[in-house]
Amino acid sequence: MWFDDQVGTPTGLAGKSGRNCDGADKWNMPVIQVTMTEEDGGTTPEQKQALIQRLTQTFVEVMGRGEKTCVVTLQQIPTDQYGIGGRSVAEIRKQG
Repeated sequence: MWFDDQVGTPTGLAGKSGRNCDGADKWNMPVIQVTMTEEDGGTTPEQKQALIQRLTQTFVEVMGRGEKTCVVTLQQIPTDQYGIGGRSVAEIRKQG
């Protein structure tokens, strides 16, 4: 999100000058998206937090950017809604 340098309010991307939320001079906010099957009730809040934290830290180390520029999203999909080779993962696992 860009902020107006004068008042600190969002300006959008309409060509106005500004700074992003970590003070960088250019727009470049990466989004790391993780999609995984939901296994045995899904992940715990602690596991989710650890995954978000480690993915962010890896991004910072590799890219040399501030952690405030990195967005991580997690999505868990039930195995009956995730298919491989024309069959759901739930069906594949039932048949071994």
